[in-house]
Amino acid sequence: HGPFHSAYAYQILNRGIPPENVTLPGYPANDYWPYHALLAILSRFFTAPPPFVSMLLNITMLAVAFALLNVLWKAIIRDAKPAPAIFIIFILLSSNLLYFVNWQAIRWLVAVPFLKPIAVWLSSVDYRLELQFFHFLNFSAFPVGVAFFLGCLVISERILRSGLTLKDGALFVFFILSALLFHATTGIFLLVVLAPT
Repeated sequence: HGPFHSAYAYQILNRGIPPENVTLPGYPANDYWPYHALLAILSRFFTAPPPFVSMLLNITMLAVAFALLNVLWKAIIRDAKPAPAIFIIFILLSSNLLYFVNWQAIRWLVAVPFLKPIAVWLSSVDYRLELQFFHFLNFSAFPVGVAFFLGCLVISERILRSGLTLKDGALFVFFILSALLFHATTGIFLLVVLAPT
């Protein structure tokens, strides 16, 4: 992960934007590169290598996630007391629950010859056991996406509780567009989940 994202950041530092595809030189970038542009800007500002800047950004986004989860807790519970640590830790340590179901199902299905194609299909589904916290230890845009996602949830709760204001509407749009820009998967998820509301 690190060399891939570093290559984009170094390419932007040395050549500018847009970067070319680091895995297939000469072709356009096939990845969301605004995150890498952010790393390049921060790297130049702090005169530090992109992996170090990514680590600083991840630590900052983890602190932002803690703060936003605390705000969300207070809004949902309607209490001014800080959120219990277990609430924040539970969310950050939550995992992909399909891992356990798919892992066991694949083991059973492989044992039956005519059901093997179903096992192959199930193995193509993302069933990795990943704790959300691990994403803050990795070199990726996910921590930035999580911060925008939580910010959008906080604003959504406020809009549902108090009604739409121009400020909240602008923040809502900002968080969704920022999530789409920096971590497209998170942005798409926000659009799908929040569109019905």
